[in-house]
Amino acid sequence: MITTSPLADATSRSEGALTLQNSASQPAAPGPAPAPAPGRRRSARARRRRYAQLEQPPRARRIAFPGD
Repeated sequence: MITTSPLADATSRSEGALTLQNSASQPAAPGPAPAPAPGRRRSARARRRRYAQLEQPPRARRIAFPGD
């Protein structure tokens, strides 16, 4: 029991160091994600094409029977 507790302690410490390193390396990445196509606005036609799928009527749902 005496040998296992220091071992477990060492592993938990090393895991803590690893998680600290990972969290520290993420903010070092270059800022927030860049905006897509900064200087161009989406045309009305492109906007319509983009949202055409959302404007379609919902599909007929499968009828739920009491046995299901």
